[in-house]
Amino acid sequence: MCSVSAERNAGPDHYIDMEKFAMGKVRARRYRNPKIGEFFKEIDLSEKKSKGISKILRKLKRNGSPMPKFETDANRTYMIRGTSCIKTE
Repeated sequence: MCSVSAERNAGPDHYIDMEKFAMGKVRARRYRNPKIGEFFKEIDLSEKKSKGISKILRKLKRNGSPMPKFETDANRTYMIRGTSCIKTE
């Protein structure tokens, strides 16, 4: 078995409930940088309806992969996402 993790130097906004986030039930109410957010939406590089996390979780479940773990600190200064891999032969 292997593991994969990704770290983000800015954690999620404080209004996001991490338990709901881990279940894929999160809705972004605002962008950290509205101009960049709107630009990414215009060129189809971001989700318009905050469906990315729930889509990833759904695909992992369908694939039989373990669900990822999400970790952050009280000040939300970082977020680490990690999961284990299933090796196939």
